[in-house]
Amino acid sequence: MNNILVCGLINIETTIKVDNFPIKYSDILFLSNEGIVENENDMIMQLSQKYNHEIIVITMGENGLLMYAKEKHEIKRFSAIKTREVVNTIGAGDALFSCFIHFYCDTKDPYYSIQLAIIFASYKIGENVGSKGFLTEEELIELKNKIYGKS
Repeated sequence: MNNILVCGLINIETTIKVDNFPIKYSDILFLSNEGIVENENDMIMQLSQKYNHEIIVITMGENGLLMYAKEKHEIKRFSAIKTREVVNTIGAGDALFSCFIHFYCDTKDPYYSIQLAIIFASYKIGENVGSKGFLTEEELIELKNKIYGKS
């Protein structure tokens, strides 16, 4: 995969019904479980069978997230992490998504990248102002090693 097309969605049901262009050709798909009427695992399997995504992530708020990785053909659940008290969750999904893409483009390791993204988003929601709550790469990796261990 030399070029990565990424699609982040809100309303998955409508998108699937119209066979929307971004979802159809994206390599990585991020979506919230808001609007998913069925089981999230079933939704991932439906998407992976209909399209050819390398990675599918369904976020579930305080219940963590599910990630499908085509290379291992597995769905893995990741728990939410609490790095500090939650102050404002606006932008949590954007923080998760952008951090994942940053590290995935660098490492091509979805598991490592999602761990860092979970921590980054968790730390970010500990601030009330959108311009605060950002960790440097070094701080993020140090925190990841404390939470998940070195990899």
